[in-house]
Amino acid sequence: MAEHSPKLAIVDKHATIESGRLPEMHGSTIVEQIHIERYRYALSSIGGGAVLDIASGIGYGTNMLAQDARVKSVTGVDVSKEAIAKARSAFAAPNLRFELVDGNSLPFADESFDAIVSFETIEHTADPHAFLAELRRVLRTGGALVISTPNKRFHSHRKRAPWNPFHTVEYYPEEFRGVLRSVFPNITFWGGQEFLETGRRDVLRYNWVEFRYYNLDHHPLLSKIVTPLKQLKRSVAGSAKDAGAPPDPALLRFRTAVVPAVEGREAFTMVARCTK
Repeated sequence: MAEHSPKLAIVDKHATIESGRLPEMHGSTIVEQIHIERYRYALSSIGGGAVLDIASGIGYGTNMLAQDARVKSVTGVDVSKEAIAKARSAFAAPNLRFELVDGNSLPFADESFDAIVSFETIEHTADPHAFLAELRRVLRTGGALVISTPNKRFHSHRKRAPWNPFHTVEYYPEEFRGVLRSVFPNITFWGGQEFLETGRRDVLRYNWVEFRYYNLDHHPLLSKIVTPLKQLKRSVAGSAKDAGAPPDPALLRFRTAVVPAVEGREAFTMVARCTK
């Protein structure tokens, strides 16, 4: 096995499941469906065999992969002890296992996997290039990496550091393609979820949502004011938005389906498939 430095860290700032992993997954809301659709796309774009799910969280997506007849084995890895414990207690199958990875490096031999799934992970890493190199190391020749990350334009546009305190970096589409190609030159799919206009209105609106969530909703003092006001607004409007009743099918598909790039628009969440 090739030598690899422990400094090639897959360091996730998430320390516990409360850092953003969803406690339940029923596919009944847009937020849940967004996560599920990524795994559905992964299943449609990998050839089976041995699969690695990076930052598997509580394991709902890893379990989806394991249920596919083409998949020989699935290994879900995460840095959260609580997430791994929940995954192990919730899902069990002969071809499924969950491992606690401390972030220094992947404890697998070179070319161990036929496919790797990495959703919303690279933006949490201390060294994204080293992270991708480590994924390439454990991926077999001809294997596929399916990877996603938020679009900086709709999360922290023109901001040096992301609003999200758990993110070390965020990318614009051209930057993300560049980072991927530096390690995986062959990008066989480029697309994403929820393609939006890049004009001032959408950019400002989504950046405001991101700012509000991390600087108001979760502020130790301001949240005591903001949360009751939001609850009052919802009770008056009679809508819980993403956290409430299922949306209409057209809106659900628009916001959740993984589709190829749309000319003149950019994906809220970018999704790519690369081969080694």
